[in-house]
Amino acid sequence: MKIDIVTFSCDSSPMYCDFWNPISKFWKTKFGIHPVLLYCGNENPNLSQEYGTVHKVPSVDGVADYHSATWGRFWITKKYPDKVCLTGDIDMLPLSRKFFVDSVANYSDDLYLHLNAGWYYGNNTETWKTDHNIISAYYHLATGKVFDQVYNFEDNFSDEMKKFELPDYSNKSKGAAGFGYAPLRDVAQHLKHASSDMGGKWGQDEFYSTDLLRRYMRNGGKVITDHKIDRSQRIDRSNWQYYPQVVFEGNHYVDSHMLRPYSGDAKKHIDFLMHLVP
Repeated sequence: MKIDIVTFSCDSSPMYCDFWNPISKFWKTKFGIHPVLLYCGNENPNLSQEYGTVHKVPSVDGVADYHSATWGRFWITKKYPDKVCLTGDIDMLPLSRKFFVDSVANYSDDLYLHLNAGWYYGNNTETWKTDHNIISAYYHLATGKVFDQVYNFEDNFSDEMKKFELPDYSNKSKGAAGFGYAPLRDVAQHLKHASSDMGGKWGQDEFYSTDLLRRYMRNGGKVITDHKIDRSQRIDRSNWQYYPQVVFEGNHYVDSHMLRPYSGDAKKHIDFLMHLVP
């Protein structure tokens, strides 16, 4: 398996869309993987297509743009049925060719992989298989055709989002018996409007995708979730400390959850980290 495309989605929030131009260049020039973005909304932010492809869909009636932007990176794989697609986070940076290129090379294209399925559960990559647990929305890996087999996407994005909106996961964070199967996560200040406390649905993409992936696996679909990322292998914005030489050598760090927003003081730190990757 060779990753052809990394998919992203965003709305007009500069907290996310400002990452597209630098991150698309990085994926394309450093890893040779073509970035694809689904932009959700009616505004016209500066989204370059020099290093990637930008698809645009208008706001969906009755659906917040932020919500469309969480699911869009899955749906856009439908446009690339014969390409191997990796879902990305637009504010996450790959650092390891060993992880994103070498470690997946021997898998066949009929498989569905997730490259970090144990992150929420102490690197136990089996936990997600139990009802009400989840895996992250980033680093899902399969051909567009297999994605479509798992999620049965609608042809029209508006129809897809109306279907995506239907399930109610408001109580799933407590598990079926209220014992807290799924992780409780803080919502960043710029996302308070999207929190469940405010009637929002932040995180629905993870519950929804995991539910359908479990169903696909139980019906005989080939799903591999053996890959792991240790906490020490991520350069995280919550603890922005790392050894530059080790990044350059490429043998330890896997990715970075970057500082936000990509402006002001954060930009110079992010650009320096990007520069370190061969």
